Amino acid sequence: MTLKGIDVSSYQKNLNVANYPCDFIICKATEGTGYVNPVCDTHYQQARNSGKLLGVYHYARPDTGNSAVAEADYFLGNIKGYIGEAVLALDLECTGWQNFSTWAKAWLNRVYEKTGIRPLFYSPGAGFQNFKDMLNAGNYGVWACSADSYYNGATIVIKQSVYDNLDHDVFYGDKNAWMKYANPAGSVSNNHPAPAAPVKACFRVGDTVRVTNSVTYDGKPFKTWFRTYTVMEVSGDRIVIGVNGVVTAAVNSKNIMHA
Repeated sequence: MTLKGIDVSSYQKNLNVANYPCDFIICKATEGTGYVNPVCDTHYQQARNSGKLLGVYHYARPDTGNSAVAEADYFLGNIKGYIGEAVLALDLECTGWQNFSTWAKAWLNRVYEKTGIRPLFYSPGAGFQNFKDMLNAGNYGVWACSADSYYNGATIVIKQSVYDNLDHDVFYGDKNAWMKYANPAGSVSNNHPAPAAPVKACFRVGDTVRVTNSVTYDGKPFKTWFRTYTVMEVSGDRIVIGVNGVVTAAVNSKNIMHA
């Protein structure tokens, strides 16, 4: 049996996931050690109240120098009300992600140590073999992108495909199997507080971002031809963005979000 779902971030802030025809919703909760998705709890509660299965993930930023323990603790500190009810996952796709297998192992082990829950591991694909042995040794399942061949020899729990401007996911199991990943001890808390109040997004050179308001830093409109851009320079709230090393515009930080 399989279940169908989607994963969402602030990019889908206007989507009421309660109305989306699927079995589960996985919400982006945190990134690095300074960002909480401001619509995480909105999406989470919409999904929960509509009877959908639940998951939350952390977007890893080892490329910024953060330790795995610091990011794991930040994630756990902001999802306290979800632990025991939601599948947990680590999303590792930052610049140079293929080189952070030791970091990923430390993050996964820290979350398991603190919760008794084994998180799933997501990566873009090419370079995954650097992680396979570590994941198998730790009995960590994989949330795979659409390229199956990258994940040979690993336990694929969820497979993702992207279409209709959404990340669609297939879980290889039924509801009981899902809950074993979410809550192996079988004791779900009835307390579901929201994550900590969202903090101002912190942008760094190399971040992948989406434009939410097509206005330059000087207030002039510009065309956004691309779905995502790369941060090329940061000066306070002035963020220079571009594609493939070519500058597109300088924008106010309030007009972009992490992709």
